This record gives sequence, C-alpha cells and structure tokens, in this order.
Amino acid sequence: MEKLPPLDYQSFLAEAIRDYLDYLDHLGFAIVWRAYALRHIDRFLVDHPTYGFDQFDPRWVMTQLLDHSQGQVKAETWRLWRQAFDGLCRYLVRCGGMKENPLAAFPSPRPQPYRPYVFSPQQLARFFDSLKQQAAQARQPLTLYRAHCRYTLYHLLYACGLRVSEALRLAPTDYSASQGTLYIGPSKFHKDRLIPIGPKVVSHLEHLLALRQRLFAVPGEPSFFLALPHAQPYRRGWVSAYFRQLLQRLGAGRRLRNLEREQPPLTLFLHRQSSLRVEPAHQHRCYRYLPLCWD
Repeated sequence: MEKLPPLDYQSFLAEAIRDYLDYLDHLGFAIVWRAYALRHIDRFLVDHPTYGFDQFDPRWVMTQLLDHSQGQVKAETWRLWRQAFDGLCRYLVRCGGMKENPLAAFPSPRPQPYRPYVFSPQQLARFFDSLKQQAAQARQPLTLYRAHCRYTLYHLLYACGLRVSEALRLAPTDYSASQGTLYIGPSKFHKDRLIPIGPKVVSHLEHLLALRQRLFAVPGEPSFFLALPHAQPYRRGWVSAYFRQLLQRLGAGRRLRNLEREQPPLTLFLHRQSSLRVEPAHQHRCYRYLPLCWD
C-alpha cells in the first residue's frame, strides 16, 4: 500500500475523500497523485464555503477551478485533477451520496501522447562503463562499496526489466543462485512474480554481499542495496536522479524526466541485427519493453 502524505483535508468531503483513497489503495491503484489532485478540490470547497451535498455542484467547481487556473496549470495537470474528481464523484454515486455524476460529460483537455525515450546501446555502454570506471578508481572502502552497489543496482534494473521500487525491496532470500530465479514481491496491483536471472546478475549480487560483509561486516538482510554507513535503504528518487545526472554529465541523452514511468527503466527493444525498434503492445498508449542483459 502506498504511504499518503499528510494532506489534512478540511472540507465536508474530507472523510469521503479518505474513504475513496483507501478503497482505491486496496484495489491496487496509485493514490498519491489522486490525493494531491483532490487536495485542490478540498481547498476550493473550503475557500468557497460548501457545507453539504445540497450545495455541492461538481460542474461549477471544475468550471471555477479552470477559470482561476487559466494559463497557470498545464493541460496534463488539469486532466489529472478532472480524472481524480470524476472518480470521487462516481464513488459518491455508488455510496449513495449523489444521485448522478455531473462530471461524466465535462470536457477534459486532450493530453499530449507520451513517447518513451529509447536509449541506444552506445548510450547505455557509456553509462555502464562510467560506473565500472568509478569502481576501478575507488580507493576508500566506502567509495568502493558505493560504486559496486550502484553498478549492481543499475545492471539489475537493466538486465531484469524491474521497476526501481521492486529492485530496492529485494532481499537475498528473494533469489536462488542455483535455480537462477528472482522473486519479485507484490508491487503494482499487488501482484508477485518469479523471473529468471542470468549468471552475471547472480555474480554481481553475490559479489556485492561478500564485499559488504568483508568491508563493513553488514549482514545480507534485509536488503541488497543499503546506503552505508547508516545502512539505510536507497531511495527511489535518488536512483532516478543519479541516472539522469550521470547520463547528462556524459552527454549521453536528452534532458530526462522521472526514470520510473509505467514501463520498467533501462530497457529497450533490439532487433536481431541490433537495430533499434519500438513496438506498441497496444494500439494507443501502452508499450511492452523487453529486457536485454548487458555484459
């Protein structure tokens, strides 16, 4: 379940919003962005006193928000606000708080199609070569460990097509070196899976654990990837930020946004003759990504 920030809803819909987010969370839907979007609705209802459903007009609320935010909010942000509010209204209809959803026919800005950025083998070669060079040049034990930890983490993401959050939750008990498998605990939609891993991935993981034990006497549990000396788990935001910064410093990519989108990071399509191709998994928005192990 996702951890919600303390948003302190104050309108008459505060309890309904919390119940709605809890309902979605149990179904496995992302709720953090919805929580932030609904905070704008909640603040508007507080600033324009609305004390009950008899005074509540969702279409008027959205119209006023659109007028007040004209030119200040991007179309994609406005679309997310509208989507979150529409979902809340549909939930209220099911719960009996409203007779109908007036937002069903409310227009929404057309979003720009998302085009994933596909890294070339040359770009990724420069990235991994840089990580290897950092490990080779490290002289202090802590610097050496951190360099190997970064390389192992990004190689694991690339070779197995994992989400960043999935990799950061991995523990030594989640993989079998003899069977060449890796167990991914429940993540998106609370689903788990067992995936095959190659000998190079096993070798990197074993080497990282042995290095950490030898240099700092830190046991393997509970996680593969710990930020020493405080033994804190790596943060997802840092993993994404470091990936972007290193690629930009190497001049190996455009200005990138968040690493972890709907697709697994560090993956790309390669034709048998090594020519790049991107193939839609569905007709419109979703893309299927196939991981490729990088030596």
